[in-house]
Amino acid sequence: MARSEARLFTSIWRDGNFLALPPGAQRLYMFLISQDDLTYCGVMPLRERRWASKAAGLTIAEIERDLKALEGTAYPTANPDPESCPTPFVITDPETGELLVRALLRRDGAWKQPNLLKLARESAEQIESPRILGALLAELRRLPVDESPSSQVKTLVADFIADLEQ
Repeated sequence: MARSEARLFTSIWRDGNFLALPPGAQRLYMFLISQDDLTYCGVMPLRERRWASKAAGLTIAEIERDLKALEGTAYPTANPDPESCPTPFVITDPETGELLVRALLRRDGAWKQPNLLKLARESAEQIESPRILGALLAELRRLPVDESPSSQVKTLVADFIADLEQ
């Protein structure tokens, strides 16, 4: 099931890490979260050439520069210094050609809806990158599942985590 909309929260304009990004990286982030091939778990193919064709004069080199800005250097180290290397907005794996919008599952709220959570879990089965799988696992562990009144959500998240731990 392809996504047909993207949620961009107004709080992003109060996020110091986002505000510190150059304008091109901010725009690329908004572009990425609005792509119809972005799965509910936040993964999509890494397609710099295709993305560069979506704006007049945009180059692959500019896309790559903006991706580097979105990636930062903190993840997935165990204890990153938030001052010197903020948590990245995206994780890429050029070897497998995949990109993860790191906090999409958590921030978009898809994890709160059992059917979307099931779609996220199913789409995660297609991920080849160990780096992206590790980052997704870390994000799943950050979900505030104790705040959910749904026992189904709690079970689905626990099963999703168990799948990725294997």
